Amino acid sequence: MDALAYALLLLRYRSRSRRELERRLLSKGYSRDEVEEVLERLDDMGYIDDVEMARDYVRAGVERGWSRIRIIRGLRERGVEEGAISEAMEEYDEDRVVRVLKMRLRGKGREEVIRFLRNRGFGWDMIRRVLSDE
Repeated sequence: MDALAYALLLLRYRSRSRRELERRLLSKGYSRDEVEEVLERLDDMGYIDDVEMARDYVRAGVERGWSRIRIIRGLRERGVEEGAISEAMEEYDEDRVVRVLKMRLRGKGREEVIRFLRNRGFGWDMIRRVLSDE
């Protein structure tokens, strides 16, 4: 399978950052020149957009009740640049995260909720919001 076909196969499953595709293609044994050529072609075709991929990741994280810290860490692991992360984090809807977490943690004890949220990177302000009866 050539590098372009493999890259398109990877993009079929989910959007990926430029750096993430580069890592995967290089790990498959494709040459750096071939990888750069494929990445430029995919970029020209509009298949690689780190900001849009990061926005999708942020929106998905909000729907899963993820903390800002977890989302930012995940984007960094995927090789997204800080500028794109900052732009994408504008999509982070803290109110939606609170609603998701309240639904997910309904019926749990106070200490269990606190432990769950602290272990997932939430600060005390967010924990108080989730525990409140608003």
